[in-house]
Amino acid sequence: MNQAYDDNSKQFLEAIKKAMSSMTHSQKKVADYIFKNPMQAAFSTVDEIARTAKVSTTTVVRLALTLNYSGFVDLQKELQAYLNTISRPSVRLEMNLINVEKRNNIIADIAQQQMENISKTYANLSDESIMRAVEKLTSARHIYIFGQRSCYGVCHYMAYNINRTLANCDFIYNNSSDYIESLRRIDSRDVVITMSMPRYVKNVFRFTELAHKRGAFIISISDGYSSPLVPLSDIFFSAEVASKGFHNAMTSTLFIAEVLIGFLVTKNWKRAKENLTDTEGISKAMEQNLF
Repeated sequence: MNQAYDDNSKQFLEAIKKAMSSMTHSQKKVADYIFKNPMQAAFSTVDEIARTAKVSTTTVVRLALTLNYSGFVDLQKELQAYLNTISRPSVRLEMNLINVEKRNNIIADIAQQQMENISKTYANLSDESIMRAVEKLTSARHIYIFGQRSCYGVCHYMAYNINRTLANCDFIYNNSSDYIESLRRIDSRDVVITMSMPRYVKNVFRFTELAHKRGAFIISISDGYSSPLVPLSDIFFSAEVASKGFHNAMTSTLFIAEVLIGFLVTKNWKRAKENLTDTEGISKAMEQNLF
């Protein structure tokens, strides 16, 4: 595939526009159809596009070759990737619904998608990064975890279980009274875990940026290496978040959380046992003092 036709922003369609002058009249009709109906073009067959654009199937295939793709399927993959970069929930929902009639078992389709997400996420996890993250978390003076919107639940779950293990972890959320105070306390002895998915939350980026400037060790989780969190991170974990709806599916982020929690407990089981025992004692004491 020609590198000029990457899936960044609007470069994909701009590249086609620049090639218009070298196209035949029939090829221009196909290109015009793609511009006006990118969603349909991304998921229709060559026959369907040829019929709608009123050209031959050969013309559709030749357009792809003219644009330096190996075939029309290759062009469609890039068009689908381009549409994904738009990231608006309404666009993503339309992309997934457009093929709903072609799916015989939606439940199985969703299950397959999430298994693929976990499989791709697992393939990108390195033992070295996991062990380094666990070492940093274990030795940290304090741990702060911050995430909003779809990431809120996973971050809360991660903070709750890391705190049960190490007894030095706080979950920070934007409207909490100690939001600014937490940032004020952060320094080079601390570890900060942040998580954000498209469309990226500015507050999460700003929190990460300020924690980074204050010298904290940053562990971030996002959807890929184009995420704005990457340049600020000492360790970055990439999570596949594709869904059959309009949303970012968080199954793979929970998988990363489970890996970190599981390794932390294994490495710090005595510390975890002491903390859990202490917590149980306090809980019993509190129950005895109930009116």
